[in-house]
Amino acid sequence: MHVYSRPKRIDAILFAMKMLILLLILVMPVSAQADDKGGEAFAQGLQAYDGGLYLDALLLWHEAAEMGHLDAMTSLADMLYRGIGTPVDVDGSVWWYNLAARMGDPIAKMMLGEFSARGIGGARDRVKAYIWIGLAAEQGYPWAVKQRHIYARGLDSKALRTADQLISRGIFPSR
Repeated sequence: MHVYSRPKRIDAILFAMKMLILLLILVMPVSAQADDKGGEAFAQGLQAYDGGLYLDALLLWHEAAEMGHLDAMTSLADMLYRGIGTPVDVDGSVWWYNLAARMGDPIAKMMLGEFSARGIGGARDRVKAYIWIGLAAEQGYPWAVKQRHIYARGLDSKALRTADQLISRGIFPSR
């Protein structure tokens, strides 16, 4: 199977654009943001997705994600990862999951934990995986609470202690 690979220059431009969008989201006054923070675009994207109009869903969820809608971010990330309506874009998927996770989304944290455990979008890192799952568990997300001990398997006591300290402080792993 051939996977499309963009030239590095395009990746750099896309990365810069994503950083600009993130900066705008973070510095934009709350009153200047859309009242529903992308809720309408997310709902329209959900209808498009359910109707099999995947490119429309992708575009609508991208619009909503740029407005800070967490469900849109995770839905967009999933579409990018699976290549639904678009070529597979693991880096884009990781980027959107990372943004959603840092904004508090437990599903995004769990996905990043799974990605770290499997080496998707970067090197396999069991400590990062445990931290991401632990952060989701701290929010009370049932699956993460049940799975946290599985992700701890094989970690030495020092790594586990350090990871638990980071989790208790709410510190995110580096990308």
